[in-house]
This record gives sequence, C-alpha cells and structure tokens, in this order.
Amino acid sequence: MKIGIVGGGASGALVAAHLVRSGLPKDAISIFDRAGLVGSGAAYGASTQNYLLNVPAGKMSAYPDEPGHFADWLVQRGLGIEGEVSAKFVARQWYGQYLRELIQGVSVISEDVSLIEFQSGQFKIGDRDFDHLVLALGNAEPTLPPQFARFQDHPGFRNSPWRNLPAEIRSEDHVLIIGTGLTMLDALCELSARGFRGQVTAVSRHGFLPQPHQPTTPVPYTGTTTLRTILKYIRKAEDWRAAIDGLRPTSQKIWKEFSLREKRQFLRHARPYWEVHRHRAPAQTYQLAQDWIRTGQLSIQLAANFDPGQSSFDWIFNATGPNQRLASRAVPVIESLVERGLASYDELSLGLDPFSLNPGLHAIGTLTLGTHWECTAVPDIRNQAAAIAAQILQARP
Repeated sequence: MKIGIVGGGASGALVAAHLVRSGLPKDAISIFDRAGLVGSGAAYGASTQNYLLNVPAGKMSAYPDEPGHFADWLVQRGLGIEGEVSAKFVARQWYGQYLRELIQGVSVISEDVSLIEFQSGQFKIGDRDFDHLVLALGNAEPTLPPQFARFQDHPGFRNSPWRNLPAEIRSEDHVLIIGTGLTMLDALCELSARGFRGQVTAVSRHGFLPQPHQPTTPVPYTGTTTLRTILKYIRKAEDWRAAIDGLRPTSQKIWKEFSLREKRQFLRHARPYWEVHRHRAPAQTYQLAQDWIRTGQLSIQLAANFDPGQSSFDWIFNATGPNQRLASRAVPVIESLVERGLASYDELSLGLDPFSLNPGLHAIGTLTLGTHWECTAVPDIRNQAAAIAAQILQARP
C-alpha cells in the first residue's frame, strides 16, 4: 500500500505520524511539499522563539489518547519543567521540530503538486502511483483587501508576517499592520523582542483584538442547536470562556445541524465576534498589545476611517489571515480533482465536501472548513488525522 500526502505542514505531518504510529512502514508514505519541508507550514516555520503557540503545550499532543506527549517531549529536551510546561505557551518553532521528529525517515518530495489523476483505481502524481491520497494543503496566503491595494508596490510590503519579520526593520520605523488578530500580535511580540521603539498602526474592519486566555472550567452546553439560542447562551453566561469552551466537544455536531441559512448568517454577522473569543491569545501577548496602546506606540484604527494616504509607512504587513474561501482561490490541484469528478466543493464553497471525495481520497484541516467549521486548531486536526489513518489502515489488503 502506498500513501501520498499533499502538503507538509502540521496537518500532513499529523496524518503521517498517526500512520507511522499504527505500524505502516515509513517507506510506504510520501509527503509532497513545495518547499521540501515538513511540520512547519505557515504556523510553525518561523525561526524566532518570539512567536508563541496560542494553546498551552498540554493541549498540543499529536495523539488524542496521549495528551501529555508534546509536554513530555519538551521536558525530555530541556525545554520545559515537568509539572509546569503543560500550562505554558511555548515557542511555535518547537512544535514544528516535534512534528518533524515524529515522522523522521518518511520520504519528503520537493514538488508543487498541481495535477492529480485517477487511473485503474490509483491516484497518480507524475509517474508515482498511490492507493490513498491525503489532501493537507493547510492555510492559504492572505488576500489583500482592495482598500490597501496601493501598498502592493511598496518596497516594505510583505503579504504575510507568518515567517520571520525582515531583519532590516529599524527601531524608529513606522509599521502598518493590516489586521488586528493573532497574526498582528505575533508581529508585536517579535518587534518588542528586537527593542522596537517606533510606531505601529493596525487597521481592521472591526478593530477587535483577540481576547486573552484565562483559567476556566468549561460548562457543557445542553441547549438546542440553533444559532439564535447558542448566541443567547454565550451572551448570558456568567463566564463566556467557560460557555465557549463547553461548546468545543460538540461544536462540529452543532455546525452540521445548523441550516444553510444559519451558517451564512454566522459567517456574515457573528464570525468576527466568535473568532476573537474562541481563538484567544496568551495573556502576556495580549498584555503587550494593551501596554503599547496605553503608551501610544500602537494605534488601532477602523478600516472605514482609515485613509491610506494619511501617513507614510516604512513597512506594511498583511495580517488579515488566510483566504478561507477555497472555491474563489482556484487552487490548481483542487481544480484538477473537481474537473475530474473526484471531489466537489461544499455548499458554502469554503472547502471540499468530504462526502463527495472519491474512495481513497481524504481531506484534512481547512479543506473541510465548510463541513466541520472547527477544524483549524491542532486538537481538531489531530482527531481528523487519527480518523483518516484508521480508514486507510482498515482498507489494507
């Protein structure tokens, strides 16, 4: 049995890790990645230790049935103290290293896959044949909002700060960050570590910052699965963190039970509020942003009030987050599958419909956004990876 994985980021690495752990020989697995890297992707590829995980280490194990696996790995390498590291927000680069070690020895092919064919019961990438193929494309690059199109030709423009920030940034520079989410906070942490003393202007549609993590005890949700009742439940909760965390075990089920109309209402009206409360920041990262706002070093502006010509900027970073509408991106490898009838987009065009995939074809992570919604954090992706690995292994002759 031969397994191909298209994408070497966290999603692809987690699938490979589960396959290897279940006894599949490493030489039966091939990972295709344009850069020839595994375990890094957009989230874990920066070399700086100032980009922190947005989830405590104790919740980042690759294996759902071994919740302490990553924390133990950190302790074994002297990167954390036993009994303490599980609650810490550690450097993202360490998680990338962890994933790479889990699948060391698996073949990695430096190739940008744009065409997948299916012949005689096998998937073909070039001259290679596979019995099963896993699509693990990860997060897409952000799309620059039209309002800021004039900055694309600016010498200091970077379409994403996910990788390392330019070394040329001077302490006194004026930086524009388009977006005020977790990626913007990452950039602030790196700038602060470099001793940056200049001005940062951050612009977004609503001007929301991610809320900080705080200790809480989840309260399981037992109400009806309609958008209206769930939003009402969160608004009236004594501790909104406990309410939202209590939704996590059944969030995918709830999403599936929403009507198409409710899903569209959520995306149009509630999504920005959900994102900043559901995807929280480490408390120290949030506090840094608050300190900079208080001293005037960081200015948050609403996009509707922002005049691109009002100030001059030395650097501009697009931190709006990944373009999550798959159908609008016209990804060649996905288009090749759709055109051949091997896959279809979901009803919201956010990703692929997993139930439309040709037998032997699997999708993970953001590619299943429209169907599962909660599928972008490691605790969700590892469950998907375990399920895909189980399906593949059950199909062995």
